[in-house]
Amino acid sequence: MSNETEKYFSLLLADNHSGSRELLRNLIAILKTDYEKLAYPGLVLDELAKELSEFQAITHFIDDFRNYDNKSVCDRQQFLQKKLTEIDNSDFRIFRNIAKIFNTRKQVVTISNSSTLQYVLTMLAKDEKIDKVWICESRPALEGRIAASILAEKNIPVRLVPENMLGYAVKNCDVALLGADRILGNGNIINKSGSLPLAVLCNFFAIPLYVLADQTKFSSMTNFTPLEKPVEEVWMGRPENVEVTNIYFEELERDLITEIISD
Repeated sequence: MSNETEKYFSLLLADNHSGSRELLRNLIAILKTDYEKLAYPGLVLDELAKELSEFQAITHFIDDFRNYDNKSVCDRQQFLQKKLTEIDNSDFRIFRNIAKIFNTRKQVVTISNSSTLQYVLTMLAKDEKIDKVWICESRPALEGRIAASILAEKNIPVRLVPENMLGYAVKNCDVALLGADRILGNGNIINKSGSLPLAVLCNFFAIPLYVLADQTKFSSMTNFTPLEKPVEEVWMGRPENVEVTNIYFEELERDLITEIISD
């Protein structure tokens, strides 16, 4: 990784707690303040695209932003601000679409940490459509705890459960909501590991599962190869003859999803 990428984007690239939308917001904020300082912006964008390739929304954004590399500072700033506005507007449209399903107060189960889900759940709670939100803690980074804390600060009833209690959570809920980091061309989604067992349980217990994703998450890709993450996040100091797998994202088949709600 180049010195410039390390200098300006190290905290962003080390963030394993935030969802793709929040990462995109943070990326745009850095570009708004520091892009003009970069001596090799093209190289930095290439490295960011590689390091953040698991996030379709960021891949889509970087492809669009490259078109502004040779334009004026004013044009770039306007583009970046427009993208931030688009994120906010798309979140509202997703909320408006999913709100039609919440005709009564519901207990919701979800996993991981998604800014879109936080916004939608907050708006549903304001409309008195949320009874309680059950959130899996989402090992190994435990970003579910972050999501639970954010919702609790907004006085939304929350119950945090470890993944081994996922079945108990699903049986006590009315609906499941998930975000998505990528929607493949075949309709399958890529999301935080743990989404697949949640979907399987919802299917078994006849609980509807909705995926919330804006249009930037849709991809023409049909294949997904999970990337291995540091095993030390799962077990520091493990015995040498014990294998550990740490994969952040997994594929969820379209047949397990009740509906994909977009903007």
